[in-house]
Amino acid sequence: MIRQSAFELLNGFKYGFKNSLRSPRRSCEYRNLLSVLKNPIEAQKKLNNEISLGRMAGPFKHKPISNLRCSPIGLVPKKTGGLRLITHLSYQPNESINDFIDTQFTKVTYSSFDNAVKIVKRMGK
Repeated sequence: MIRQSAFELLNGFKYGFKNSLRSPRRSCEYRNLLSVLKNPIEAQKKLNNEISLGRMAGPFKHKPISNLRCSPIGLVPKKTGGLRLITHLSYQPNESINDFIDTQFTKVTYSSFDNAVKIVKRMGK
C-alpha cells in the first residue's frame, strides 16, 4: 500500500496528476490578466521558459484540438522579489477548470514530518 502510494506520488510529480475534470468539452479563450498586459516582456520571457521546460505549449497558428481551453495567465509578485507566472484556473466563475474538478479530489491532508520519516525508513531509503 505504501509503495503503491509512493509510486503514484512520484509518477504524478513526474508525468502529472489525474484531475478527474468533468467540464463541458468546448473551446474557451479568455483575456490575460492586467498584470500581463502591463508587463508583456516579462510575461513573454516567463512563457518562453515554461514552453522550453515542456510545462506549457504554444503558440499555435491553429488550435491543436477543437475543444482547447485556454485559461488566462497573470503575473503575481514573489515574496523574494520579481514576478511569478500563474495560470488562473478559477476564471471564469462557474465555468473554470477548478469548478469542474470533483471535490472529492480537492481535499489535502498533510502527514506529520515524523510520520514521513518513518515511512521513508520503512521503505529502506
